[in-house]
Amino acid sequence: MKLFQQSFIKPLLPVCLFLLSTVVSQADNIKIGNIYYSITSETTAMVMPHIEGNNLISDYEGDIIIPSSITTVDGKQYSVTAISESAFVSCDKLTSVSLPNTITYIGDEAFSFCQSLKSIVLPESVKVIGRGAFFYVPLKQLNIPKACTHLTINTDIESKKSNAAMALQGLYNLENITVSEGNEMFSAQDGILVSKDKTILYWYPESRKGSFTTPENIRTIGDNAFTRSNLTELTISPFVETIAASAFGSANFEKLTFAGHADAGTLTIKNIYWLTNNGELGRNIKNLTIARNISGEYSKLSTEQPLNVTVSDGFDYNNTNSAVFLRSINPYTIEYTNNSKGGSAYDGAYYYYQNDYYFQDDETVLTLALWPGLSAKANPELMPGCKRIGSHAFYQCTNVKSINIPNSVASIGEYAFSETMIESIEIGDNITSIENNICDNCSALKEIRVYGANINHDETSFSIPERAFSNCTAIENLYIGPKINHIGSFMLSKSKVQNIYVSTSIPPAATTVAWGLTKDNAQKCTLHVPVGSVENYKNNNPCKYFNIVEYDASGVDENSINSAVSITVSGNNLTIDNVSEEDIVEIYNINGQNVYRGCKETISLPKGIYIVKIGSFIRKVII
Repeated sequence: MKLFQQSFIKPLLPVCLFLLSTVVSQADNIKIGNIYYSITSETTAMVMPHIEGNNLISDYEGDIIIPSSITTVDGKQYSVTAISESAFVSCDKLTSVSLPNTITYIGDEAFSFCQSLKSIVLPESVKVIGRGAFFYVPLKQLNIPKACTHLTINTDIESKKSNAAMALQGLYNLENITVSEGNEMFSAQDGILVSKDKTILYWYPESRKGSFTTPENIRTIGDNAFTRSNLTELTISPFVETIAASAFGSANFEKLTFAGHADAGTLTIKNIYWLTNNGELGRNIKNLTIARNISGEYSKLSTEQPLNVTVSDGFDYNNTNSAVFLRSINPYTIEYTNNSKGGSAYDGAYYYYQNDYYFQDDETVLTLALWPGLSAKANPELMPGCKRIGSHAFYQCTNVKSINIPNSVASIGEYAFSETMIESIEIGDNITSIENNICDNCSALKEIRVYGANINHDETSFSIPERAFSNCTAIENLYIGPKINHIGSFMLSKSKVQNIYVSTSIPPAATTVAWGLTKDNAQKCTLHVPVGSVENYKNNNPCKYFNIVEYDASGVDENSINSAVSITVSGNNLTIDNVSEEDIVEIYNINGQNVYRGCKETISLPKGIYIVKIGSFIRKVII
């Protein structure tokens, strides 16, 4: 019976099932005058579509008057209280319908595609208007009756309220909506459907063009409120607190602004998919302005054309949810303006100055706040002078394959590199603050070198933080430098590691067995410890499942790496820069055997741990 199942896919709920149970065949219906009815109870009847066999015949035409009651051939009288779903669907010659004040229910798509129906007066008795009841009907005005509290078929009050626009979808010519005085659920404000207390915007007329800013009294924007809107510009005021799912579905506006002010709270957007590139959704959006924090659940937001995103004062880049929201938009160009924190852009990323406990000697710290999602480069370059990589700075930047952390950086925020495709990372000994989950779920991460640590306030604990490398399943070598004396809980949770190298004979303090690895994965992992310390590690409960072997870590002073000499590793190639012609390069394996002596700048070596010695310069490297 339903003709537009793809448009309205949710089934009717029990509140109206008793009505639909009568729509089974022509034999169940009776014809009185030119109208078909179904008897729904001992005293009531419902207007039905014209059905012949399994075919719906859309032959109602002209001016139709629905009587308040009918009398059957056996003399029984029934009050006409309902219009069935699809009763007049596609009756394109129907010009007007007069409804009696006994009607309380109008079903889904009841008048849909009646393209000659220019006006209809709903009696004050109508309580329920089903979804799409007037879909693609050229009405310019519509009044919601006093008794109407259901603008969709739904028994749940909250769902009913937030989905009110479903009943009005497709009214492409409607300019204004009014609500009868005394309605307990709805009211109108400047021709817009809002809640009784005028805090929820339920529906904005589709035909209106130009620009619109939500009034200051609106706190919530309901489901489908701007569906198929023909506005070119929409501004969400800073007073709006929540936007429901699909609020902007198939909208035509080109510019969307989330306005803010000094006291604006976080805007919650529920299950956003309004900018995704599937069919009509968000097809024309070109400019997005964000001036406040945004939180919610959303998928990747992609438009058919690059988006110009302007981020201005009021948006906090250090706010986790807001940063994730901004990163989820792709592709885009981004402009940063009027930020009170003194921020600036560099290579497409945003940096700002912030106060930080670990930098009390500085008034402000230059912080990398956000790299632009899938637009990020494979090998991004950080802004000179950057001292902190903020929380979620590279989160879900799946194009990123390697990151060179400059010596200026001393602080790394949580999830800073999570869900990137980096293959290696070195946390230098200049790092003094590391937050949790910095490399969570980095599936391509193979080589990790941790020289720096998260230093507590009294400088007694030098730790790798909780879940720092969790969900990393491709780790081949993890080197833990001599500063580290504490391993955070579940540092390697759900990860897989082939080799771990430690530099101290005393095991780092830890509370999690196998540092978060499963027993099976720990037994497959070789823990390399300094000569003479195997028993120390075997007797250490967190290390008991590792395959523990010793290696010669003597003669390496990590603190001696203060020379201008620079060493980089790419694949199996070790490149040494800033070495004079007179200097001799000596390279030893972990067993102390000399594997190279000469003056080459690039040396090819098998995978392993090596000690590079150039005069008084000594450094350990992993290939």
